[in-house]
Amino acid sequence: MTGNSPLAVHVQDGVMTLVFDRPEARNAMNAAMREAFCNALERAQDDADIQILVLRGNGGSFIAGGDVKSFAETLPMTRSQRRDAFVQRVSSAAPMVSTLVNFPKPVVAVIEGAVAGAGISIALSCDFIVANRSARFSFAHAHIGLALDVGLSYLLPRLMGTLDAKRLAMLGEQVSSEEARNFGPVTAVVEDDQVEQALQQLLRQVSTVPQQALRSIKTQLLASSHNSLTEQLALEAKLVGECAGSADFERRVAAFVNKSIGEET
Repeated sequence: MTGNSPLAVHVQDGVMTLVFDRPEARNAMNAAMREAFCNALERAQDDADIQILVLRGNGGSFIAGGDVKSFAETLPMTRSQRRDAFVQRVSSAAPMVSTLVNFPKPVVAVIEGAVAGAGISIALSCDFIVANRSARFSFAHAHIGLALDVGLSYLLPRLMGTLDAKRLAMLGEQVSSEEARNFGPVTAVVEDDQVEQALQQLLRQVSTVPQQALRSIKTQLLASSHNSLTEQLALEAKLVGECAGSADFERRVAAFVNKSIGEET
């Protein structure tokens, strides 16, 4: 980490790890963290040497939602002023979640301990989630009198269906990592002391798949929710063609054919 930045950045072997680093506030998202995160996403997106993005939190939490202390600073405002301030606050976070949802490279979230609010939105925007058994997903918006934000109202019903999304969000429930795995978003639940091992195993799996194929499949799956069948079929043709024109395709197919010939002889 550099200076007092709320985000630590580590790059090694094609993997960029972003660590939310406000442990004194359980890594609650504030404006400085959001800006640092958006800048890091832009860097990771543009750097051809970075193949995988990993998100995690420092100090036993992932992201404990928005910074409620900063919410309290708006209480002296008139209600009209506060309304406008929160419209601006939530609108300013929109590019962050849009960029993350549409990020062209594989993204892994490592959830240890508490995650709430914006932290859940960020986690659900990722492609893979590794969570320890101590992880707790808290849908706390309703408890402080707020509606869902940072894309959660879009992501949650698409992952688990509208009825279950209503139960969690409208009742402000907290669920374990095992429960979260049951409704879809969590890739793996591991013992607290097995997180690093599980993460490295997942990174090895992801890194063995050709990057253009990974990115193309992610593009297809994201587009499927709004494309018509005709549009999706056209997208499939386009992206399969691009993949077939790559060096990775040439190597993989040649290796497969050579192996098959070897097995027959």
